[in-house]
Amino acid sequence: MAAPFVRYTPDVEDDDPDFDRNLQTVIEKTESYIAESVEAGGTGRALRDAHAKGYGLVRGEVEILDGLAPEYAQGIYATPGTHDALIRFSNGSPHAGADARLGAAIGLALKIFDIPGPTLLEDEPDSGTFDYANINGPIFFCNTVEHYLFIQELFLNAPAYFSQGRPGARRFFTEFVTGKGTLDQDNWAWDEFLAFLRLSKTPPANVLLSSYWTMGAVRHGDHIAKVRITPDPSYAAAVVRRTIDPASAQEVFRPALQAELQERPYAFDIQVQLCTDLERMPVEDTTVGVARAALAVRHRGQTAAAAAGHLRPGKPGEDGLTVLHAAPTRYSARPDEADGDGGEADEKTRA
Repeated sequence: MAAPFVRYTPDVEDDDPDFDRNLQTVIEKTESYIAESVEAGGTGRALRDAHAKGYGLVRGEVEILDGLAPEYAQGIYATPGTHDALIRFSNGSPHAGADARLGAAIGLALKIFDIPGPTLLEDEPDSGTFDYANINGPIFFCNTVEHYLFIQELFLNAPAYFSQGRPGARRFFTEFVTGKGTLDQDNWAWDEFLAFLRLSKTPPANVLLSSYWTMGAVRHGDHIAKVRITPDPSYAAAVVRRTIDPASAQEVFRPALQAELQERPYAFDIQVQLCTDLERMPVEDTTVGVARAALAVRHRGQTAAAAAGHLRPGKPGEDGLTVLHAAPTRYSARPDEADGDGGEADEKTRA
């Protein structure tokens, strides 16, 4: 018998009395970096403090499937239908430049339109949008805003560390684990560091062939979930430019993405994995994966990996863009193919 899904209640989250103060510090550091990046970044343009380099912006549609089990038909997935969407593929680094110098973290940011209800953004309460910010790794390397205070600073200054060769790399890793000397030895960030190493060792691939996770736990209506956007196997099998060598040219990911979407349609499945055990996927520990037992839903008579939506392209468009259209989901990844780990989402509407 499958384990029951954990229901969300406010007490599953720890109340950090320093959260607002530390968050304001992160915001101020981010604003300062962006303002200074116009000159310091070497591009003459302001750069984000993460995912500064975009690989492509794709127009699409998201189909919310009908007939989902009640536990999955929550929030935006409660009402079947089709929504316009935009997708931004990007590198996770706060720096721009040659692909070979930017690392292995690749992001898929999905913005879904025409979602009813107010958002959580004070300056956009009525935008009618819902956002996911997914990365090609199943778990996040930061568990608290306190961790982010020093991890953000390390990432922003990463070129200065690694330009010094092995001594600089060792100093970067040491300061990551020790929180730049702010953490007691018993609280060194080993879990976060190992999650970071796992992501940094991701082999390069066409961005269409990767799966993208929310990384941290998110609220899914009455439940707790992690969300994955993963290639439809039949579309993935048709990708021609599969081998990516970042050292072969200044730009490798963007041209491969553009060429594929100009030539053929593409599709991803949106999959929801519900939490069955807070010891395996606590809300406050994003470096812990979701239990595999959360993958039990039925779709068209087949056991699917909690498929809740489908992101599917239609005819190729211009300038590397693809116009997506609604179509019935035929299948999604089998449960034995689904990674039990999952991640962090940027939910900007109430689920």
